[in-house]
Amino acid sequence: MPISNYSVASTSSGIKMTVSTTYPCVHVNMGSWLNNLTGKANHVYERYSAFTLQCRGLSDAINQVR
Repeated sequence: MPISNYSVASTSSGIKMTVSTTYPCVHVNMGSWLNNLTGKANHVYERYSAFTLQCRGLSDAINQVR
């Protein structure tokens, strides 16, 4: 399978993250469910203060013909 690269970057902090995967899609979760959630060292996470790039198979894979 081919390898795909996905990148996200912050113009304010200069942080950049690149993910390489052989999975066919990447799901982006924008952290909308975070609502003053307390994490490690009592850090409080507000809505949209974090995100994930989740490499995965197709959600409707059972309907895909190869």
